[in-house]
Amino acid sequence: MFESFAESLVEAFGQVTYILPQAIVLIAALLAPLLHFATKDGKIVAGASFAIIAISAILVMIMMHTVTYGTAFGMFEFDPFSSLMMLLFMAVAFLTIMVSPVHVETTKHAGEYYSLIAAIVAGMMFAASATNLLAIFIGVEVVSISSYALVALKKNDPRASEAAVKYLIIGAFSSALTLLGMSMIYGVTGTLDIATIGQKVAVMGANWAFILGCVGMIAGYGFKIAAVPFHSWAPDVYEGA
Repeated sequence: MFESFAESLVEAFGQVTYILPQAIVLIAALLAPLLHFATKDGKIVAGASFAIIAISAILVMIMMHTVTYGTAFGMFEFDPFSSLMMLLFMAVAFLTIMVSPVHVETTKHAGEYYSLIAAIVAGMMFAASATNLLAIFIGVEVVSISSYALVALKKNDPRASEAAVKYLIIGAFSSALTLLGMSMIYGVTGTLDIATIGQKVAVMGANWAFILGCVGMIAGYGFKIAAVPFHSWAPDVYEGA
């Protein structure tokens, strides 16, 4: 039964099949504000967001056992690692949505809140399945921009606004650092495809420009995830949020 469903899926969507779970989560991000505008009920929006993300999770589990692993547009790969990471991200989203209604119900921004949660999950799913440095960067930026907006959601709270501005400045700096590192890696290898980069470095060796590019990318992403020693900004921002 599931095998025939998977075959029909691949026939209907082709390469898009391998990014269909991410696309479904993006639908949740788009529908949440519209649903809240129509119903004015945060719990309904939470339930709908939960249901749509659950559909994506079920699809991933079906695809793990029935669909031959493959690549979409040469940039996103559906394989055991990416599928497990996507399920992990969606599990965290389920827990977040389950505990959110108590706090979000008192605000007028339930639609935006659940939309941003879904966008963050979609961005992480795209980043986890990416096989290209640019695709990873775009996925991480979707997560980052949605996070800035999430911090600033309490528009009437000065501390939240201050935290959002600080977060944005740190995020912009880390994005610039990541792009600088990525451009140096591209300058050395002539590609942003991760597998091809590995092959070229194995042949020609890692020179100082490639190493510097890797350091720039590590530092950039280190700032974004508040990894030691790039974490000094996090307590101030998180306290305000």
